[in-house]
Amino acid sequence: MQYLLSLKKQTGLRHINSQFASGLADMGRFSVVKAWRLLCYCCQLIQEVIRFRPVAVVVTPTFYLGPFLKDAVFIWLSFLLGRQTVAWLHMDFRMMGYEDRPALVRWFVRTTLLRCRRFVVVSEGLQAHLPPWIPSDWIDAVANGVEAPTPVPPRRLPDGKIRIVYLSNLEAAKGWRVMLEAVRELCVEFPEVEVVYHGRPAFKETDQSIGEEIARNDASGRITYAGPVYGEAKWKALAEADIFCFPSFHEAFPMAVLEAMATGLPIVATRVGAVADAVQDGSGGELVPPGDIREMASALRRLIINPRLRREFGAFNQERFQEKYTLLAYQQRWLAWMQRCS
Repeated sequence: MQYLLSLKKQTGLRHINSQFASGLADMGRFSVVKAWRLLCYCCQLIQEVIRFRPVAVVVTPTFYLGPFLKDAVFIWLSFLLGRQTVAWLHMDFRMMGYEDRPALVRWFVRTTLLRCRRFVVVSEGLQAHLPPWIPSDWIDAVANGVEAPTPVPPRRLPDGKIRIVYLSNLEAAKGWRVMLEAVRELCVEFPEVEVVYHGRPAFKETDQSIGEEIARNDASGRITYAGPVYGEAKWKALAEADIFCFPSFHEAFPMAVLEAMATGLPIVATRVGAVADAVQDGSGGELVPPGDIREMASALRRLIINPRLRREFGAFNQERFQEKYTLLAYQQRWLAWMQRCS
């Protein structure tokens, strides 16, 4: 979102910060405070529409049912105010479990989403995951991009170690435990391998639970949890790695993968969401089925034993990032989309 807001001066974008949760642990929980916030945000939306008469209202619906009910309020309000409503989708629709929901829930989800007249997905590969009742000519793809430092931090000098890094939230759905089992096996096989986990605990995970899980077998201290990193520290953590591993069970288009590409890292990731749109299997990394410990270990092993392949994959990723996923490329894609739809 912050990258889109960087276009405010060129486009006249207005933004309502509709944050509800105070943190990851608070997501999906109802409270009176959240209900009050919803009312305030609705009032803000009405005021903005009356005052500025925007061409469109962009909403970002989530596909967990509870939070979707909140997003539905904005969709219906924008529709009733006579604005073209655009759903900017940062999640895989399949997370809704639509087909398994009761008939009334399916009717509500479908009726609500069809109040929108445009759908923007964050990568072309995600278009196929939308339900067939959304007309294909309502769907556009505007691929993600990230702002990377120029130049990127220098890579770690050779020290005889091979460092595998994980950088994302730590929750069950991110597959970090699958990666943990894979790298434990590899640490036995390769004494030069070390593994660093970076990220915030989320959804019932805590620093303590993560630390205890890793400590059960941390390969004599070669598997560590270093907590979250931001800003320069994040880029430094990536630059000091040799392999980036992203084991998630489901995704849309993760920014962490683009950040690893910007740093010139080879990538082992699961074939989920639009990861395959960014990471070219066999050219920039290796993609494996989610949850498959053996395949993940095999993919990492191939990179561990082949420094030339690591260099080739990393160089390919860095070049691909510069061609497609920089902040400037991202802004240009959004400006082109806005011009088409205005």
